[in-house]
Formats: sequence, C-alpha cells, structure tokens
Amino acid sequence: MSDEEIRALERDATPAGRLKVARALERLGRRDEALDALIPAREDRAVRAEIARYPAWTHEGGNEGNTFSVDVAPVLDQPRPIWTHEGTLDAGRLESLALQFLATPGVAVFSIARGRAAVHDMETGEVLWQFEHGDDLRSSRAAISGSLLLLWTEEGVVARDLSTGDVRWRLPGKAWEVRGGLLLFEEGRELVAFEVRDAVPVEVWRSEMPEHHDDRGDQDRWLATARCVYVRAPRGFTELDRANGKRLASGQGTIFCADDTAALCSVPGGALLLGGRLLALGVARRPLLGPAHAVAEIDHAATVFDRADGQTRGLTLSYRDTGDWTVPHAAYWSAALARSVLYAAAAGMFSAVNAETGMILWETRNGDAGDFAEVRSREVDAVVPAHRRILTFARDGTVTCYR
Repeated sequence: MSDEEIRALERDATPAGRLKVARALERLGRRDEALDALIPAREDRAVRAEIARYPAWTHEGGNEGNTFSVDVAPVLDQPRPIWTHEGTLDAGRLESLALQFLATPGVAVFSIARGRAAVHDMETGEVLWQFEHGDDLRSSRAAISGSLLLLWTEEGVVARDLSTGDVRWRLPGKAWEVRGGLLLFEEGRELVAFEVRDAVPVEVWRSEMPEHHDDRGDQDRWLATARCVYVRAPRGFTELDRANGKRLASGQGTIFCADDTAALCSVPGGALLLGGRLLALGVARRPLLGPAHAVAEIDHAATVFDRADGQTRGLTLSYRDTGDWTVPHAAYWSAALARSVLYAAAAGMFSAVNAETGMILWETRNGDAGDFAEVRSREVDAVVPAHRRILTFARDGTVTCYR
C-alpha cells in the first residue's frame, strides 16, 4: 500500500476509519505510526481493545519477566512536561508507595494518596476512575493484562475494565500473580495456572511445585515469558513450560529477569550470566534486559552489554561531580529501557542515553532552569517509559508525564 493510499484512508477520522488506517500501517511494519493513529480515538471500545495489544509497562518490573524494559517508541529529543499530578505522600516512607506504577499507551496507574490510586488518561492526566488499595504491599498488587487492571485483595483477585473501572470478574484465593497472561497461585504442593480472559479465567494446568521453592511470601516467586514460567528458589530456579506446566529445566543462581530467549541471573561467587553466558564478574544489582542490551550495576557503575556478543557497549556509566552524567556512584538510581534508549534518573537529574553508542541524547544538568526544575527538586523513585512518553514518579507521589 502506498503513502497516497494511506493518506486517503486517513480522511476517515471515525474510530472505524482509524482502525483501518492502523491495520494498514501495521501490515507495512509501521507499528508506531499505527498506534499514533489509534490514540485520538481511544474512547471507543473497539479502539481501546486494539490499543491493548500494544506493548505496555504492565507490571512493577516493566513486564511479566521483570526486565524493566518495554518495546515502545522512545523519546529521542529533549522532552517537555505535558501534565503533573502533585503528590501527597510522605517522601520518607517508601512503603506508602504500595501500588506499582503502570502505564499503557492510553493510561497511567499510580497512587494519588495513601491507600488510594487512580487511572489517568495518558494524554491529559485526567483521572478516569479511582480505587482503594491497602497500605500493605502484599494486599495492593496490581498488573495490567490487555484491557484489564487486575487488583489483589484479601479475598482474591478482581479484574476491572482499565478504562471504566467496571468489574469484569472476581476470583477467590490468595497468592495470585499474573505472569505471561497466566494467573498463578499455589494450592498445597501444586502450582495452578489460569488463563486471563475478559470473561472468567479458565484453569489451563497444574504442576507439582518444585522442592525448595521460594517461600518468602506471595511476591516475586515466579517470572514468566511467552515460552516458560520460572519458579524461583533461594539458591536456584525451575523452568516450566508455559503451555502445560511441564518441567523443562532447573539451574542454580538468582534469576533477575527474563524474556522469551534468555534469563539474566547471578551465581554464587559473583558472576552475571545471560542465557548461561558470562557477562561480567562482580556483584550485580538493578539489572535491565532489553531486546538488544542488558544493563546492570556492577561495582557501583551501570554497565551496558550487547546481547549479541556479551561485550560492553557505549559507556560504563557512573556519576561524576562535574555533572557530566546522571547515574550516581554508590547511590540510588532508577532506570528503564525503551528499546535501545536507556532512561536514568538519580540525585535530582534525568537523562537518556543511546545504549548502543553511549551517546547522551538529552540530559538535565545542575543549575539548569526551565521545565526540568521540578525533576531536580524531587528525588525520582521510578522512571516508566510509554509510547512517545516518559513518566517520572517522585517519592512524595508526584507524577510528571513528558513527551
């Protein structure tokens, strides 16, 4: 299909017309443009269902594999804020940020007050609906699955329409987690998996729980990809087939994150492995796993590795007093990958770096004025990428959306 034919389709600005344009663009491999065509009609139910197919920050760690990475169009030029929600939380009590920060191309979900969260329109910041959540992190977990927001309560899991807040279904039981389109929970010595659907979920398999599995509670026990489910243990892991729950493999080490092709893990003695290949020696912290790069803090510096050959790429990033870059030495920092762009925030600074070349795409510096003043005046607790957007979450609960 030619550009002229695409422009002819674009003359129909109705939701049905936008769906035709988006599908035509997607067939041409122009998926970012397809999403751009859909977003203005996001109030239409059919358009929202189509948007729900696109990548999103669906879990606390980005996706069901905790990669802190998402396949969205990155912000390549110096961004500007489009809306801010002022926080009312106690910046000294991180446990008050009980609800995970989530974002899709259409909405952002985050706490707005202690015990209360809201779903916001991504373009305007307008509150679409609100809900109560507990102060205890275990009782206030949340995840996005397609067009649903799944919320954990003391009675089980509740599925709400992401755009309207309407309850779609409830499922009793405790220790639920949504991973890779599955609802998982432990029942006796079995791991039970239900497939997430708009209607009531359906049980798809049961598997014997591996011995010595992690019994720290109902959090972070499992990671999942489109291919498998990882059951974590204190000194190892077991890999199960996502389709039927059958055991595929087991191994030693601590799995940080995983995608459809490999897992990033550390082993006793201090070594970072990707798919069994050695990346680095040393104690790794805060790992990220993108489609082409892995990032981890090793010896107080964030190092970027090329997934193709395991070699370091770009810069070994560490904070310098001159303000030349933004990841602080031996200090808290938050980071996320949008494709091959690394966003990082720390010590009141905020930057984007090309992970392949190490080139700084944009940054804030000490003493700057203007739109980024609020980023420097608050300590950023999380950075979340969305389609052509970036969300920053300060420790007092203030959320700012940039584009």
